[in-house]
Amino acid sequence: MNPDTQIPVLVLTDGRTITESNAILNFLADGSELLPPDQLLRAQVLQWRFFEQYNHEP
Repeated sequence: MNPDTQIPVLVLTDGRTITESNAILNFLADGSELLPPDQLLRAQVLQWRFFEQYNHEP
């Protein structure tokens, strides 16, 4: 399902797919209280997610 042959992959009800964990999290959180509408607060959420992804997870 992923051209890069990696996981995770989110398959939408219409058959389209989203790959890369941060893209999937952003898609699922969009419009919820988990991703604030305020630009600075949203950037701070992303800041921590990217920190975890690239510094803590490996």
